[in-house]
Amino acid sequence: MNRSAVVVCCVLILGNMEAIAQQSQSCGGPQLGTWKLQSFTTEDLATGEKSALFGEHPSGYLSYGPDCRMYAILIKEGRKAPATLVPTDAERVDLYGGFIAYAGTYSIEGDKVSHHIDASWNQAWTDTTQVRQFYDFGRPVTSEEIKLWNIDVRPDGKGLPQGSGTVAHGKSVYEANCEACHGPNGKDGIKDRLAGGQGTLASDKPIKTVGSFWPYATTLFDYIHRAMPYQAPGSLSVDDTYAVAAYILNLNGILPEDARLDQETLPGIRMPNRDGFISEPEFRKITNSRGVE
Repeated sequence: MNRSAVVVCCVLILGNMEAIAQQSQSCGGPQLGTWKLQSFTTEDLATGEKSALFGEHPSGYLSYGPDCRMYAILIKEGRKAPATLVPTDAERVDLYGGFIAYAGTYSIEGDKVSHHIDASWNQAWTDTTQVRQFYDFGRPVTSEEIKLWNIDVRPDGKGLPQGSGTVAHGKSVYEANCEACHGPNGKDGIKDRLAGGQGTLASDKPIKTVGSFWPYATTLFDYIHRAMPYQAPGSLSVDDTYAVAAYILNLNGILPEDARLDQETLPGIRMPNRDGFISEPEFRKITNSRGVE
C-alpha cells in the first residue's frame, strides 16, 4: 500500500514594529498591559437582553502597548481541536465560529476606547474602527500608597524608616504581643525560640535563634514590621518595632539594657553568625526583570 505525506511549510516575514511605532503617538495610562479575559457578554441594545456568546468560561487576552498598538483574541469555551492537523471543512467552520482575533492601533477618549483594526481573523473587520466602552481601568497609584507597601529592609539597612525604640519599652511590647507564642525571655514558647543557642550550630543539636543563627540584625526589624505579631501582622508602630527588636537582641546578649535602636544604629550591629553564610555567585548581583541592577 502506498501512502502519501503532505508537508506543510510556513515562512513568516516580519516587519519592523519599531518603524510602525514611530508613526504613532506614545500611549500611557492604566490600560497598559495584558488583560486576561474573564467573561464575554453581548447585549441587545433594543431589548437589553444579555447573552454569553462564548460560554460562561471563555479564554483569551486583550493587550494595550505604550506604542499605541493592541491585540485581542477571544476563544469560545469548549472549542474543539480538529481530528488532524488539517481540519475538514466542517471543522474549519466550527473553529472559525469559536474565536475572534484582531490587532491594530487604539485611542482613548473619555470612557471609550477605539480599536483601529489593521489585521483581523475576519477580513470584514480590517480597516474598521471598533468602539468599546470601559468602566474602570483603575487609576495610577499614589506615592503615599506605594509608601505603605514599600517597607522592605535590606541587610545594609536601606529602607529602614525614621523612628527609635529602647530595650525597656521593647520589653513591654514583647510581653503584650509576643510572649504568648515565643515564651518569657524568648524561650519555652509554643512557637520558635528567639534567644540563646549561641555556640550550638556546629553541634549535633544546633539551636537556631535570632542570636545564634541570623546574620543581620536588620532582618529582625524587617520581619517583625511586616509579619508580626501573629494575630495582627503589621500592626506595630515603627517605634514599637525598633523597641521589640532591641529587646530581642538584648535577650541574646547583643545589646545592653540601656540601648536604643534607630535607622542609624541597627545596621551597625554585627550579629554573632554574620560570617556563617556564604553567598552563591549568582545571587551577588541582583537585577530586576529587565536586567537592571
